[in-house]
Amino acid sequence: MSHAAPAKSGHQPGFMEKNAFILRRLHSLSGIVPIGLFVCFHLFTNAQMLLGTFQHEVDWIHSQPALEVMEVGLIWLPLAFHAGLGILYAMNGSKYAVAKNGGWSHRRYVLQRITGFVALAFILFHVATLRWRFGFWGIYTPFFTHAIDSKTGNVIPFADQATALALQHQPLVLVFYVIGVFGTVYHFANGMWTAAISWGLTVSVAAQKRFCAVCIATFVGLSTFSIMAFAGALTCKVSDADKVNYETTKLIYKYSGYIAKNGDIARPRLKVIAPGKIQIEGDSKTYNIPAVNN
Repeated sequence: MSHAAPAKSGHQPGFMEKNAFILRRLHSLSGIVPIGLFVCFHLFTNAQMLLGTFQHEVDWIHSQPALEVMEVGLIWLPLAFHAGLGILYAMNGSKYAVAKNGGWSHRRYVLQRITGFVALAFILFHVATLRWRFGFWGIYTPFFTHAIDSKTGNVIPFADQATALALQHQPLVLVFYVIGVFGTVYHFANGMWTAAISWGLTVSVAAQKRFCAVCIATFVGLSTFSIMAFAGALTCKVSDADKVNYETTKLIYKYSGYIAKNGDIARPRLKVIAPGKIQIEGDSKTYNIPAVNN
């Protein structure tokens, strides 16, 4: 008596399915180390605006050797990996995600994915407008650790004023920052909880409840840093002279290429030709400083 061979399934597991175990753990780990640690450090640094030591902290960061190498290796590559894999998980939730329960667990699961997209959009906008100094939709608020005094040509500390000008630029920018920052904080704090489960650190319900308290404390702490940063930026008094110096620095950066290796404005010599008009050493052109709206 012959027996028919069992029918072979046509499904061939892909890379994601074959490596689901390790990818899940690397994805959760990258969200904590190094990305999450950087978020904590970044928010703590920005909170110093309210304490008056922000410029000192920024100068210390920019004095570190191989800063750009560290940014790429410790921030951008891990972020690209975490975001890319996160998008795949979010778009194929039913295929790659763990089983979802109803109630608060499901709402937290959905909110984690929503805040992931919010955080990614915010980070790209934040870095593009400040760090990379791009302009979007009439928003051009590049960050300079130092600026050029339009009257003397001297380099002056400017980290506080540049941050304040970015957040005080228009209400919609501030709203987007608030949503983006607190969305990022939630995504990290809740991600800590899911990462602990993924790595088998909180197997029992009791352990999960205990670690949940740690995650809530992390959310509260980082939210406090965020509120301090917003308060510092919104209460920072920016004078008309600061605004003129900012516009002068943007003009020099945009048209004359006076930029140092560490991203700060170099020390060109300026000559004031007339009110609102300057000349830069080595450049015969006369530049008009954009008018400042009070």
